[in-house]
Amino acid sequence: MAEGCVNRNFESSAPVEEFANDPIGVVIETVQVDAIDQPNWYLQEWFGHFGKRQAALVNELGWDKSRANHVWHGRQPYRRDTVNEIAGFLGIQPYELLMSPGEAIALRSLRDAARAIAANGSQTPEAVPSGKGRKTPTPNETSRRRAA
Repeated sequence: MAEGCVNRNFESSAPVEEFANDPIGVVIETVQVDAIDQPNWYLQEWFGHFGKRQAALVNELGWDKSRANHVWHGRQPYRRDTVNEIAGFLGIQPYELLMSPGEAIALRSLRDAARAIAANGSQTPEAVPSGKGRKTPTPNETSRRRAA
């Protein structure tokens, strides 16, 4: 092992070593590149979905160019009031800005289908044709056949 002292980095499990020829006071931080590359929200994708551009933030919402640029490129962290303002402008729910348009639309379709099923839940479903014109027997028909 090289000369120097072993200091513990509390954010990692491996020891951090300082060697005798290292400059004193230099701190090296490890940055997770994957976390930086992942979008925090899908602002640009939603604007593209609705055929809007960054200029709409300035022209239609009345933002100054600097704020629009910083929000658009992710240099300014999003805040609740910003998310709510943009979601209202686009006519979507605020949480949908945190997912891609395709994922949000699929989730809407799933929710609508679940509501339709729940609304028709009190009615008994019709027998669904399967195979060559045969109907799938209902439980009552099956019990009648067994009794006969």
